Amino acid sequence: MPETDFDVVVAGAGYAGITAARDMCDRGLSVLVLEASERVGGRAYTSLFSGRDELVEHGAQWINQTVSHNMRREIQRYDIGTVADVPPESVTFFTGGERRTTLPIPAAELGKLESAWFRLYDAARRISAAIPVYDQPVADLDISTDQFFAPLELPRATTDLLYSMIAAHCCAPPEAVSMLRPLEQLAAFGSSPYAMFGGLTEKFANGTADLITTMIETSALELRLSSPVTHVTQGASGVTVTTASGGVVSGSACVVAVPSNVIRRIEFLPRLSEEKRAATAENHVGRGYKISMVVEGIPPRPLCLGPGPLQMIVTVRELADGAWLLSGFGCQGLSDPDPTSLETAQEAIEFYFPEGRVIASDAHDWNRDPWFDGTYRIEAPGRAHAFPRIMNVPEGRVFFAGSDMAPSVFRSFWMEGAIESGHLAAGQVLASLNVPAARERKSHIAT
Repeated sequence: MPETDFDVVVAGAGYAGITAARDMCDRGLSVLVLEASERVGGRAYTSLFSGRDELVEHGAQWINQTVSHNMRREIQRYDIGTVADVPPESVTFFTGGERRTTLPIPAAELGKLESAWFRLYDAARRISAAIPVYDQPVADLDISTDQFFAPLELPRATTDLLYSMIAAHCCAPPEAVSMLRPLEQLAAFGSSPYAMFGGLTEKFANGTADLITTMIETSALELRLSSPVTHVTQGASGVTVTTASGGVVSGSACVVAVPSNVIRRIEFLPRLSEEKRAATAENHVGRGYKISMVVEGIPPRPLCLGPGPLQMIVTVRELADGAWLLSGFGCQGLSDPDPTSLETAQEAIEFYFPEGRVIASDAHDWNRDPWFDGTYRIEAPGRAHAFPRIMNVPEGRVFFAGSDMAPSVFRSFWMEGAIESGHLAAGQVLASLNVPAARERKSHIAT
């Protein structure tokens, strides 16, 4: 390989970028990771609750080692502690204009709900978790939620229940979502609709930052924060990467592992393929928010679903003073309040619990964060099937990674997808550079 500052430059220090960098360092390459923000983790973001001594997750939170094989290997490799998630003790549904604490819908609609459940199951079981989704004949499922359920003529309460679930998991109004995306998620958990709840079985004992920080600290990769990439220029023998501060670094290859919404803000020379430019020209529809709330005056360990300001609320843990730490999920388009506002949290709790009181709330506004410009990738109908195929094709010496473009059923929703994509990108780079199974790591040039 030609002499360069580093063997590989990686843009983005989320789970995909760090996994790719770590894998390449393991094979003896020198790797520089450039991260636009002041922290690592991407959409996995652990912090202290504002003004309180409580850890909260502003993004990714749950794992399931039974189905997430890549995640399980990383946890075992670094001996990362996990804790079991405890199921809810009480439920509140708001469907058909009524609060319900037993059945989620009127008994008269249970037959329709069963029909919807079977329709979801039958569609999801067509999707294999073992091969890339874009290599499977399921493009006919890349349709709107309304189209998918139309043959069933669902009544109001059943529609409220199903659409609230989809909105909460897809960070978008259901009518804007390609049904292929929630169906992929069901396929990851044996095609069972119950997986939207029962599949979330574990959390990191010390937050999602624990694993990625350990990966970085035990790797030979070099990391530079507050270094947003603005230009990626390919030459005959390498790639030159320029940051917003004017810094320039070269590598034999570059891995772009930034959220798909911000890829278009990087200038690539030569330009990316027409397919990639078209696929990333506009924001996807995922524009959700997650609010952490300390709440009192509510039933123990609640789970809530309904078409309110937050379409789903789940319990994180009980606090020492008897209050509950909850996570609530909503999306722009169904409600557009300020997720960082205490008033927003209070309104959302009162929708389910009129007597509930929010003591404190905290949130990161992913939609206003310039380094993300939205939550995880969710496509509109007709755009979901092809996207990962388009993005996983290298552009000369430039490769792409991220949970947004993972080829499997774990795309977007899961840290598993980010790790999977990081492995894939690293493998592509290693093959392109003809790296043998083991090689001596070269010293790099400080820039």
